[in-house]
Amino acid sequence: MSIIETRQKEIGGRQYTVRIMSFSEAQPVYKRIERILSVNPEVVEGAGIGLFMLSSLSGGLSEEDLKFCIERFGPTTTVALNATQVLDLATADKRNIVFAQRFEEHFEWLDFCVEVNFEGTIAKMRAAAARHKAAAESKKAQS
Repeated sequence: MSIIETRQKEIGGRQYTVRIMSFSEAQPVYKRIERILSVNPEVVEGAGIGLFMLSSLSGGLSEEDLKFCIERFGPTTTVALNATQVLDLATADKRNIVFAQRFEEHFEWLDFCVEVNFEGTIAKMRAAAARHKAAAESKKAQS
């Protein structure tokens, strides 16, 4: 028997529910996110700014990366459009309905999915990046 854990968040006036991925589901997504961050390390320092939003603004997110993550996170998510209508985001057609003219909400959803599944890992990456930056600044100041 497995316990399905979910987290909820209101984004753009809608209630999103994201299921925590199993290890086998999460592993390829983690590897992709790790690659995105290795190409664009300043994203890790972007506390308060979402991974996907910042990566797209800085050019560090390819269409392939975005599509891969959307296709993996979609089946783990439902969204309450109103009091009676709930959609899962498993298909592109459903995501097109939910995110029509809601581009920023789309990135907020992706970032919430990352938070739900990789919160501890991202926090450790941010802490390590902050230590690295502080050490580099200290070394530079001593020179």
